[in-house]
Amino acid sequence: MQNLSEATVKLDGGAMWGPQDAFGLRQRAVLLPYFTLPASLRQALFFNERPWSLPLQMALSRAMAGARTVAVEFRQGPLAGFRFECQTSEKFFLLGRHYERENWELLLSLAHRGDIIYDVGANIGFWVLALARLAGKEGHIVALEPAPQNFERLQRNIFLNHSQPDLAPITSLAVAAGEEAGVMPFLEHGTGSRVWRDGAARQHCIQVAMKTLDQLVYAESHPAPALVLMDVEGYAGGVLRGASRLLAEKRPVVMAEVHHPEEREQVQEALAKQGYRTSAIHSERLFPHHLLSRPA
Repeated sequence: MQNLSEATVKLDGGAMWGPQDAFGLRQRAVLLPYFTLPASLRQALFFNERPWSLPLQMALSRAMAGARTVAVEFRQGPLAGFRFECQTSEKFFLLGRHYERENWELLLSLAHRGDIIYDVGANIGFWVLALARLAGKEGHIVALEPAPQNFERLQRNIFLNHSQPDLAPITSLAVAAGEEAGVMPFLEHGTGSRVWRDGAARQHCIQVAMKTLDQLVYAESHPAPALVLMDVEGYAGGVLRGASRLLAEKRPVVMAEVHHPEEREQVQEALAKQGYRTSAIHSERLFPHHLLSRPA
């Protein structure tokens, strides 16, 4: 893969490079001081679910005259050496090499060369690419992403890095994982797209195919995972209920992002039924947070 040209803007202490023509003077005037803030402060101010977080995100976006799509090249962090197309309003860009740093440190110990790994709710592919490197060419990544816009972007990011050496093959599926097979209403809203279960907004939903993880493994012969990474915007309990046979027989490690107390309880209940031990990776006081589950 060729590096970006010399006409670059170096952000996040030089850890992330972007093409100069992707940033106007106004954006650079905002981004350069923004990236001097410690990553922990950026996370706390803009991305923890606090009353001020969303207003600050909106203010930052207005200060930059709106979001832009940019293909950055990471020099450090989970995607060091990868190109990644994202929007300047998204966490992947605004946290850069520090995006979910605690989770990355844990994944380094969970994902091994040759592993088969499922990324359920793969979004636009940040963890798909990072895990493909950890698993190596002997491994295999299965990425599930039902949102059409996100799936297109996922495919784009895989393509941007197709010449990277020693990556695991990636199978990307435009389906949602759930408790049962069928068709489900789905609210497409960028990186926050999700299965919709109730409420007036259902009239704005699209219909997406839903399959169970048991179906993918046992009926469609996809390889069984050693590790399941999951971020499905509140529906993780349903995904796990649709994976009861997989959990009972193959015993993968499960790492799930949960977004509210009900989802956390559903995850813990579904996994406890299969004899798993579950613990929080970091503070349970703030949502979203991550749970790690291992077979007992």
